[in-house]
Amino acid sequence: MARSDATSPDIAAAKIVGVYGIKGWVKLKVNLESPASLTSLQPQFLIDARNQGRKPVRVLNIRAQGKGYVALLEGVDDRNAAELLRGYSIVVPKSALPTLKVQVVDLHSLMQQKHLTLLKLQMMTKKLVLTL
Repeated sequence: MARSDATSPDIAAAKIVGVYGIKGWVKLKVNLESPASLTSLQPQFLIDARNQGRKPVRVLNIRAQGKGYVALLEGVDDRNAAELLRGYSIVVPKSALPTLKVQVVDLHSLMQQKHLTLLKLQMMTKKLVLTL
């Protein structure tokens, strides 16, 4: 799996935890807020559990299945090929992720303009933290 510390240039977007069906679909544990974004984040690489090398990969399709997700990877056409990927991680470079828009808000001015109560302000702050 890709390193998760701040110095790692890669983000582990998903881990292959099993196989699904006979056409090469793999079961994934997705680490992204929006699993569908796996089809658009490029480039993507497969890294084995011991970090012994990178292979380029592309997620062609992903869908919810039961309590998790299943995906079809380019070049994986049958169950045997999918089985060989169990334990691999799908990683993307940090640079491939969309940038976060940060907005600084003067809470005192906001309270005066919107006539917010302290309770409403606390609720807004919690909601803001949860969405980050």
